[in-house]
Amino acid sequence: MTSSIARPSGTAPLYAALWMMGAVTAFTSMAVAGRAVSIELDTFEIMAWRSLIGMAIVALVLSLGRRWHEVTPRRPGLHLARNIAHFSAQNLWFYALAALPLAQVFAFEFTA
Repeated sequence: MTSSIARPSGTAPLYAALWMMGAVTAFTSMAVAGRAVSIELDTFEIMAWRSLIGMAIVALVLSLGRRWHEVTPRRPGLHLARNIAHFSAQNLWFYALAALPLAQVFAFEFTA
């Protein structure tokens, strides 16, 4: 897969570092927000909101880029298995956010 973003040569490590900093920021933000709302919401409710917002963002990006044709339902059984595994893991992760100290959750997360 090639990227359509023009970059000066030799800057790949800088772009990689920026993407990683963005990912760590996003993971940290999700954990802090998940812990904050876990006082009032169940893990299933948190995941429902997260999924709805995520689907809206993906739909917006696909619409703006006119790339809906790239979304195809190939290998539905594999998609179902992946989604069941991801749903279970996310549900347990949000449960751990509420049940464990935040430092311990991050230690487990970034160790894996």
